[in-house]
Amino acid sequence: MKRFRIGRRLALGLLLLLPTRAGADFLHVEKIDEAAFHAAQQEGKRIVVAIGADWCPVCSLQGARLTRLAAEPAFRPLLVLHVDYDANRAFARGLGGSEQGTLIGFHGTRELVRVIGVVEMSALRAFLNQVLDAAP
Repeated sequence: MKRFRIGRRLALGLLLLLPTRAGADFLHVEKIDEAAFHAAQQEGKRIVVAIGADWCPVCSLQGARLTRLAAEPAFRPLLVLHVDYDANRAFARGLGGSEQGTLIGFHGTRELVRVIGVVEMSALRAFLNQVLDAAP
């Protein structure tokens, strides 16, 4: 019997092709419109914007992991918002989010940090800490 072996990268790639439920994975993350986002900015809140799409495997993984992290007491001061790239493309592009899987951290109206395609828990935690720890 001949065995077929695939590498880790190929296996991960195949997993990413599986159907996803990105919208359902954002359990503790609010979906938002442009007016509510600007209101939160004017209040000086620390905001994380996750630009994603329901069909995007990276977005689904980000959503699930951001949900888990956002529930931790350390990250509760953050307002985590999901912008649906397909439904709010003009808003996403207005934020400079030209692709799905983009995370942008703000303090009020000031952009602090931006990452694209990050899904590792340690990298997501570091991103959220940058948003929290940045000087006002």
